[in-house]
Amino acid sequence: MVLVGLVGEGIGYAVLGVVAAIIHAPWLLAVGVLFWAAAEAAVAPSMTGLLSAAVSPAEQGWLMGGLTSMNSAARVVGPLLAGALYSGLGDAAPYWFGAIAIVAVILLAQPLLRVQPVTLVEEAGA
Repeated sequence: MVLVGLVGEGIGYAVLGVVAAIIHAPWLLAVGVLFWAAAEAAVAPSMTGLLSAAVSPAEQGWLMGGLTSMNSAARVVGPLLAGALYSGLGDAAPYWFGAIAIVAVILLAQPLLRVQPVTLVEEAGA
């Protein structure tokens, strides 16, 4: 589900980039936003579950704390970066950057998507 959501986010950002740069159709803007939002709704809980399954129950607290901290930092840095891209390269630049960043995340996440969850039986035997 994570991979499907990430691909959907990338498509949503690309649609928004096309709307901002070329087409300027409000209805297509709504389609891009809805596509991105639906994909984000699939990614966030799936990624949290995948990450928590990748560590033992004893490590889940620090993992979720770190994940929350990274999300908070992204909510501070993201608008600053998007604003700089917008003012420096134009109104479509933040969306194209988002689409490219999602492709990079998909490529970097491949090893993580193959992680087997830690089970209580495995942990008790270790």
